[in-house]
Amino acid sequence: MALKTRCPACGSTNVRVENPRDYHYGHCGLTGVHLLGMGVVITDCGACKEKTTTILQEAQLLQVLGMAIVTGKPGMTGEQLRYLRKLFEMTQGELADSLGKGRRETVAEWEAMGRKRLFKTPYEEIGLRAVLMSLFAARVLESEFCCLSSQHKAEYANAAGTFVERVSTLLAERGTSKSIEIRRQSRRADWSTAHCLTC
Repeated sequence: MALKTRCPACGSTNVRVENPRDYHYGHCGLTGVHLLGMGVVITDCGACKEKTTTILQEAQLLQVLGMAIVTGKPGMTGEQLRYLRKLFEMTQGELADSLGKGRRETVAEWEAMGRKRLFKTPYEEIGLRAVLMSLFAARVLESEFCCLSSQHKAEYANAAGTFVERVSTLLAERGTSKSIEIRRQSRRADWSTAHCLTC
């Protein structure tokens, strides 16, 4: 891919273009995200003195980050929850309703925890994770604005299936009488937690 040779701000060709191999993506809303490779173009204009950073396929990147959080290891943080809520284009009240909490303040309190874990154990996180996976499927995968490739979608489906298997094992090991019903509506990993009991 050819590098941009014009300033995005003024159109001047008096520019210096750089492709950093490691770019700290601090403005995405998550701490510690580094973009590696050729996905970032920094344009420094000699005419207007503007320095512009362009993230290639940024919409896809934001969705991939959300997928990494939803399908990641236990240990959801307030910062990650806020990122997902914004990715899903939901208010705190809407997310609280989806989680069956009824109080916007619950989500606000969780988000205020920043980089701290929301729950002490993976078991306590199961209900939240199941709802977030369902919301990711509905609000990202099935959206007309989904930028994920078929490979991303297959990875999500695989991760969602693994999640169900691990939850089943965890619940069996704990010998709990509580149950979680997660229904797979289609091959696209459209998970529904409509009848899910909160753990």
